[in-house]
Amino acid sequence: MRGRIVKTGKIRLALDLGHLHKLDTTGLGTLLFALAKLRKTGGNLALFNLRPSHIELLTEARLETVLEVFHDEQDAIDSFFPDRKLKRYDILQFVESKRLNGPASVPVVRK
Repeated sequence: MRGRIVKTGKIRLALDLGHLHKLDTTGLGTLLFALAKLRKTGGNLALFNLRPSHIELLTEARLETVLEVFHDEQDAIDSFFPDRKLKRYDILQFVESKRLNGPASVPVVRK
């Protein structure tokens, strides 16, 4: 069934990772696989509500520009509509604040 849904095209999926305690490289690989399948049929994937450890893994894997990350659900949904304003995580500011403040820092939203 899943294959048929994706084949219909233009599936836009917003994933809430807020309740996901741990994200590892296998999980990242699964997200990248899903993203590739969705984009192949004209769809897209947006992630939101990531924990600081998730953002850290994205930056370590250098995937911060590949996966679209948003602060909350509405921002993720808005990303599917080109005429809407977007607020994304500012990954660079997150990395810089982590360097200055240690691992407990929280990503900052960029308007």
